[in-house]
Amino acid sequence: MPDDPNQPELLALGETGILFADLSGYSQLVYQCVGDEAKLKRLGLALFRLFNDASADHPDVSVEGYAGDGFLALAHGKKPAKAIYNFATTVHERFDQDVKSLLLNLGFRVSVSLRTGMHVGKVWQMPIREAEGADAAPMALNLSDAIVVASRVVTGQTCRRFGTAVTRTCYKRLMLAGGKQVREPDEVIQDRNQYPEPVEVYRLTDEEHAAIRGR
Repeated sequence: MPDDPNQPELLALGETGILFADLSGYSQLVYQCVGDEAKLKRLGLALFRLFNDASADHPDVSVEGYAGDGFLALAHGKKPAKAIYNFATTVHERFDQDVKSLLLNLGFRVSVSLRTGMHVGKVWQMPIREAEGADAAPMALNLSDAIVVASRVVTGQTCRRFGTAVTRTCYKRLMLAGGKQVREPDEVIQDRNQYPEPVEVYRLTDEEHAAIRGR
C-alpha cells in the first residue's frame, strides 16, 4: 500500500531521557481548595512556581505535557540520562525551596511529596498540530514503550518511598557502567500481564548521587 501523502511524518528522536513527575497529595488538596478561591489561587501559584519554565535552564530538555499534578519531560542530546537527571535535580530543588511550604500552608493535613521516575529509551514523535503564531508551540504525539516504562517507575514503591528512582538502563548510563555488572536493583516492578516485562528499579545512594554530580 503506497504511503498517504497527507499522513504526518514520524520523527525518530533516538535515545531519549524520559522523566515522569507526579505530585502526591494533589487530589486531596484540589478537593479541599476548590470551594475557597483564595486557597485555590495559592495552590495554583505553587504549581506555577514548580512547572513554569521548568526546562528554562536545561536546553536539552523539553516538557511534553502537563496534568494537574505532574508532567512528562524528554531529554535529548549526547547524554540523555545525565540531562534528565540534572533536570530532575532542579525540579526537586525548586519543590523543596519554593513550593512545598506554600502547599503545607494551605491549612490542610495533607502529605505532599514530589516523585520523579526516569528511564532512557527510543522515542518517536508524530506532529498533531503546527504552531499557530509566533508564541505558540506545536503539538506532537509521543510514541514509545520506554515512556510506558518510566510511568511505571514513578508509581513503584521505591519512588514512592524515596522521591526518585531510575531504571536499570538509566542507572547503568549514569554510573558509566557500560557492559559492566552493576548491583542488584532495589525493586523489581512486576506486572500480571506478560507484557510489559518486569522493570528493575534503583534508588540512587548518596555516594552515587555524588559520583554523578562530580562528572
